[in-house]
Amino acid sequence: MFQGLMAGFKSLFATKSTQAEMDGGFQERRKLIRMRCSYEVKGNHRDKKFKATVVDIGLQGLKMRTGEKLKVGDKVTLSPPSEGVGNTAAPVEGKVLWIKATDKTFARYVGLIFTTKKEEMGQSWVKLLLKELGFKPKSIFTNRRFVRADCFLDAKYMSRQVNREVTGRVYNLGVGGMLLESNYELPMGEPTEMEFVPPEGLPILRVLAYPKQIKRDGTVRLIGLEFRDLSDRQLDVLGRYLKQLLQASFKNERG
Repeated sequence: MFQGLMAGFKSLFATKSTQAEMDGGFQERRKLIRMRCSYEVKGNHRDKKFKATVVDIGLQGLKMRTGEKLKVGDKVTLSPPSEGVGNTAAPVEGKVLWIKATDKTFARYVGLIFTTKKEEMGQSWVKLLLKELGFKPKSIFTNRRFVRADCFLDAKYMSRQVNREVTGRVYNLGVGGMLLESNYELPMGEPTEMEFVPPEGLPILRVLAYPKQIKRDGTVRLIGLEFRDLSDRQLDVLGRYLKQLLQASFKNERG
């Protein structure tokens, strides 16, 4: 079941290229795939410094969350923080391609394409971060943790903190888990039933999710949750969600 799901994701990226060409090399897929992460960086725009958190990253660009009021077309320089991966490596330059504001916070999600020369990228913190995240061609379509779809879905769940059902925003979704923005705490490692408000035309999906990582971002929490032991039906419905979300994301990136 799971292998069939992954095979279906492969076909989403085949446009004018034949499937044989796609199976013969990883170059195009490496350009499209993004690695999910939560990595703080220091930004500089027109000599003004700002902070940002990289939430996914690839060979050609990244998506970051920031309170800085950037505009499409702005050029920025990103450097790693004083600690962590690549803190002594070179910064990278990029150009803002798109911006999405969130409803619940002042943060914005910014899509950035790298403009640093290819030969200089090899000395940057980006290369080191991708290596630490496990960015390898063979892992792109075989490691389920790396197959995620960007989204703006809502998920309902019971919060012990307020003893009632609440709603959080899902920012990415995959076969292995999800990233949830919530105003409430979730006990680490304890299962929580998530009920997704489905995209148009799709059925409701309910799964047990286990909080693995929690990070505060202002007044909200960003919670990484893991799915375990999904049934065939849950995998089928989740696959339909991902197919629709990935197609929409791929279409947007292609313009």
